[in-house]
Amino acid sequence: MSRLARPIFVVGCPRSGTTLVQCILSASSQAFSLPETHFFSWVLPTLGGAYSDAVSADDVRRAREAFETEAELSLPPDFWAGLEARNELTALDVFLAVVEHFRPLPGPAVVEDLPSASELPVAEKFDAAPEEAAVEHSHPSPELADVGQFRPASVPAASDQFLLASELASELAVADQSQPAPGLPDVEEIRLATGLVDGEHLRPAREPQDVQEIPPAAELVVAPHLGAATELRVIEKTPRHVLCLDGIAEIFPDALFVNVVRDPIDVASSLQGVPFEASRSMLSHAQRWLESVQAAQSYAGRQPGRLHTLVYEELVREPEARVRELCTFVGLPYEPAMLEEFGREAARNVGRHEAWKREVTSGAIMDRKGVWRTRLTPGQAWLVAQSTRAARRAYGYVDSSGASAGSIAAALVREASVRYREARPSTGVVGAARHAGSVLKTLSAA
Repeated sequence: MSRLARPIFVVGCPRSGTTLVQCILSASSQAFSLPETHFFSWVLPTLGGAYSDAVSADDVRRAREAFETEAELSLPPDFWAGLEARNELTALDVFLAVVEHFRPLPGPAVVEDLPSASELPVAEKFDAAPEEAAVEHSHPSPELADVGQFRPASVPAASDQFLLASELASELAVADQSQPAPGLPDVEEIRLATGLVDGEHLRPAREPQDVQEIPPAAELVVAPHLGAATELRVIEKTPRHVLCLDGIAEIFPDALFVNVVRDPIDVASSLQGVPFEASRSMLSHAQRWLESVQAAQSYAGRQPGRLHTLVYEELVREPEARVRELCTFVGLPYEPAMLEEFGREAARNVGRHEAWKREVTSGAIMDRKGVWRTRLTPGQAWLVAQSTRAARRAYGYVDSSGASAGSIAAALVREASVRYREARPSTGVVGAARHAGSVLKTLSAA
């Protein structure tokens, strides 16, 4: 069923570190990341819930609205027009179209260390990251105005994949560009060797016979790349997809899942500061965390080997060891760039409107343990710890909030008030009172 090669889905409770893990993985030379699509948790249900069902032009318009409202993901009008014009379109085709929209095009060949015009070794890799999206990984960027909605790397069109012959020398110039690199032939020498003149590109070879039409020296640049492109692995990170693991696995039988877990007290604190979380109830945040970890545990029990759990605090303590383990699980080679350049990836993956994620662009893995003390009282932290006690301990979280009896009592009163206020518009006075009274269950578990 899958038309993607072993896609990787990063899931977990929101504010657990999923963006960081997404950016680390997408710094791999063999993978790229989508923005949060919310496809399986929101868009697909909007289309009826069945991935194989045919969708109409009206369905496509509903999908567009779902992407733009829930995922805040805006795609060009011609993207949607193309989908509306397609025949025999399914719900899955919509997701696959989004994947291909963000897939980077193959980059041009890069020539390194040329000893002569007749020997043009070609580097295996090309960094196609757009300069305007780059963020120095060792320093937070003060200018985030240009960091907009996720966009793929800016690379040449397929017809312009190869460098101008006159650019081959300049790409390899030393820092002092007034002097050629030692042993590097000058621009005119390369032009004569390749048989090209100013303004002409090396012609991309689409078929084997095309190589025969290219002058011999230019063939050295083009030929090593014929059929050498490896399809990049796809990374999709929508935290709430942790509740859709079985459905995703049915669609993509070779998909792998990375579940990120963080101390629920810190998660609850972080959820208090984000605009997408409507509730301000500590117990609601705790329930959201429990729901996520239990869904992941349940799936892992039924499908061993398909889901890897990464504890955020362990990633902070031992980043390289944990990333190496992660790479082994997902089948990507470990590369130092994954820890050195994930800040640059964050500049692409974090949208203009997602201010709460921008600390990832610093390129530093933040130790956020205990950050709850800046937003919560010890009593509120106690409420979260009590309502998640068994699951929290299973992940090694055993520290106490140190709450006094008075702080706990104040937190209970405040929690009951919040729950009553949030429930009353939809349940009325009686229903809201019952919802508020549920805080007493926390005491019975103490």
